[in-house]
Amino acid sequence: MNLSSIPTDHINDLIAKQILNLYSKEFLAELKKLKKTNDAEAIHQVRVYSRRLKATFDFFSDALPSIKKEEWNKEIKRFLSALNKPRDIQVQLDYIKILAGKNDFQNIIEVITQYLNKQQHKQEKKITKALKRIDDSKVFPKILRYCKKSNKKANKFLSPSNYEIIALVCSEKMVPLLNQFNQYKSYLFNPERVEELHKSRLLIKNIRYTIEILKPIFPSLNSYLKIAVNFQTLLGEIHDCDVWFVFLEDFSMHLNKKKIHFSEDDYAKLIEELDKLRTLRASERELKFEEVIKILDQEQIVHFEKDLLNSFKTRQFISKN
Repeated sequence: MNLSSIPTDHINDLIAKQILNLYSKEFLAELKKLKKTNDAEAIHQVRVYSRRLKATFDFFSDALPSIKKEEWNKEIKRFLSALNKPRDIQVQLDYIKILAGKNDFQNIIEVITQYLNKQQHKQEKKITKALKRIDDSKVFPKILRYCKKSNKKANKFLSPSNYEIIALVCSEKMVPLLNQFNQYKSYLFNPERVEELHKSRLLIKNIRYTIEILKPIFPSLNSYLKIAVNFQTLLGEIHDCDVWFVFLEDFSMHLNKKKIHFSEDDYAKLIEELDKLRTLRASERELKFEEVIKILDQEQIVHFEKDLLNSFKTRQFISKN
């Protein structure tokens, strides 16, 4: 079957339903694991698939009915929001474990760990509520029913003979996202532009998940996915440092309220170690930023947007049946 005689919006619709069907099923599989284990890795995987679904909603927003898209997006965003804080706490606990072998932080590590563990326990109840809420919403049966009618047709149309047409549709849809990231790249040279660095991280994250949802159709995107993931990880580590600074301010206020539970000497040690921890995180952020500068000078980042679009022109295509 050939797509040359079919309007672009119909092609867009077929691709959208194919990808939406695929990632809805994979999300449900990960959701099932989370209900069984409720551990940190299960939370992480469900967050990843939530972001893939959100990337699908965003990338194919023009192909999805407005009312359905708003309803589905709302449920996924709400669910994702419930998982963000538990994941942040786990990342902080993981970092604390890394510090455990350093004598300079022994006192503060114990107190911060107790503080984070209490927060984590509170978040577990929120996760349980979020799981129940998304089940009650019946959003996934609705999505799968929506995709079902066109999915067989999509499997027939999404074949190597139609590669050029499909690649053109998808590459054109990538342009606005890549242009937006290109506008923000200049801010990545300034470590003081915290908001712009955060925005750049969100943009490269959106690009990363958009590449991921298209990769089953375009294996040639894999090398660009690796670049996006590496860059997102590095910007994410800088963002983690910035989050730590906010966390340490909040924790300082918490510690001040608990001051009466410590002797003067013990409290003085905690404050001293807290200041050292701020300094350490600032130093780590500086080192990560130096890595960003080095990457920005590399050709693969300089020409990332242009090369990514050109990759759609290569003849590497797989239709998922």
